[in-house]
Amino acid sequence: MTTADFMNSYSIAKVLLNLGFDREFDYLIPPRLRGQIQIGMKVNVPFGKGQSLRGAYVVSLAETSERKDLKTIESICEDHPKIPDKLLELGEWMASYYCCPREYAVRCLLPSAVRSGRVRDKIEIHYFIADEAKAADLIEHAT
Repeated sequence: MTTADFMNSYSIAKVLLNLGFDREFDYLIPPRLRGQIQIGMKVNVPFGKGQSLRGAYVVSLAETSERKDLKTIESICEDHPKIPDKLLELGEWMASYYCCPREYAVRCLLPSAVRSGRVRDKIEIHYFIADEAKAADLIEHAT
């Protein structure tokens, strides 16, 4: 079985919503997203009677669920980086040790700029002096 086949075998994502319930919610992974959903990803899911979309972090994958009336994941939040497995393990430990809801612990793992999706690639500009003699002279006088 290849990795792609292994990932495609999961049809349920267990997610944490930042609502303070301290429990996972099961969501059906639609066929178009099977094989793409990974643990640590942020996804958009419908929640509540109004079915408003909320961001949620995938904390595990499963083949089945005890619930039969599952809602479907709408999309993957592309602007948000995946939380590494070791960081999720740290969040689990934090929630256990400090007796807080797991979603609060996971929320603390990421800076607010990352949670909001406002992180942009850093641009660095480098200048080089083409004349090696002038470069050596500038370095010598700068010290």
